[in-house]
Amino acid sequence: MGYLVSTADLYTTHRGKEFDSEEQQRIADGNEAMRTLGDLPGVQDIPALDTKAKKPTANDRDARAHQKFTDMESGIRTARATLVAAAGNMAGSVDIIAEALDELSATAPADGRRYLKDLKLVHVDTTYSVLNEIIAAVDRAMPA
Repeated sequence: MGYLVSTADLYTTHRGKEFDSEEQQRIADGNEAMRTLGDLPGVQDIPALDTKAKKPTANDRDARAHQKFTDMESGIRTARATLVAAAGNMAGSVDIIAEALDELSATAPADGRRYLKDLKLVHVDTTYSVLNEIIAAVDRAMPA
């Protein structure tokens, strides 16, 4: 099976034209090959690639930066809402655990009070304060 278009034929179509770079030459050659193939029956037209890359304008850069900021802000809002919900859920769970430990302290006072003290001082206060610090940091990061 032979080739329908020879490489030499493709390069000769661009001999008189100057390009800024070797890459633009390759793109032009590829576009010519696609046009040649597109002339064959049953082959769909393939759009040509731009031979010159378009540089983003100031408006393009501004729009892209604004979109990134909006995405980041949305992510921060979602994270903050999740943290606030987690803190609320944890506070409710802590209340239930504290009530259960208070009941335990009625039947076994020494054990119940020790567990309650450990829970409040070590686990609950530390975890809750860390969550509050995270929420405060997120609040500081949010734009006014």
